[in-house]
Amino acid sequence: SKTPWIGYFWSGCAGEYRRGLEITGIGVIDVDNHECMTLGSVQTPDNATLESCGKNLVDWYSSYLISIQEHLKRISNRVVCDAFFSKATFIKPLCENDFHVISRFRNDAVLFYPTLEKRTGKRGRPKLHDGKIDFENLDTTRCTEYKVDKGRLYGLKAYSKALKRSVILAVWYPMDGRT
Repeated sequence: SKTPWIGYFWSGCAGEYRRGLEITGIGVIDVDNHECMTLGSVQTPDNATLESCGKNLVDWYSSYLISIQEHLKRISNRVVCDAFFSKATFIKPLCENDFHVISRFRNDAVLFYPTLEKRTGKRGRPKLHDGKIDFENLDTTRCTEYKVDKGRLYGLKAYSKALKRSVILAVWYPMDGRT
C-alpha cells in the first residue's frame, strides 16, 4: 500500500489488466547481430498521477522520449515501438522533434491508397486518396516488391486515417500462410 505508482497495467501474457508496477525500457537494437542493449528504464506513473499532470499514458511516453532526446539522438533518431504506440498523440510530438517512428499498425487501422489522378484545374478540392487498402486483396500494381526469404514483402506509400498523415508501409506475407 506504500509503494508509489502502483496501479493497473496491461499484461500481454495474461491478456488483461493486472495490479502492479510497470517500467518503460529504452534499448538500442543492433540489427546485424540481433542484439539489444538496455540504455535505461523508468517507472511508469499510475493513472492518478497522470491525471493530476493532465496527461494520459501515451502522452507520458512521448514526453519522456522527448525529454531524453539529446542522449537518444547521439545514437539514432529512429524509434521502434509496438502497435500500442501507433497513435497520433504519440507519433506527432516525436516527428515534430525530428524522430522517425517505426511501428506496427493495429489490426483495425484504416489506410488509403494515394490518388493517381492528376489535378484537373476545375473548381473544388482535388481527390486525396483512391480507396481503402484491403490487405487480403492488395493492389500490387501500386507497390514495390522486394526479394526476401520466407515470404513476399511489398512497400508502398499510404495515408493513415488515425495518424492523419502519409506513411510508408511494409507489408509482409509469410510463406507459411499466416496473416
